[in-house]
Amino acid sequence: MSDEASVESWLMIGVFNPIILVLIAAVLFHFLKKIV
Repeated sequence: MSDEASVESWLMIGVFNPIILVLIAAVLFHFLKKIV
């Protein structure tokens, strides 16, 4: 069970990490546009 739980958590991380990175990039780009 512990192995399955760790695999599920890794899948969740694999799904959410790109979304978080895209959100961070979008926020940074927005602030850069405001500065420029």
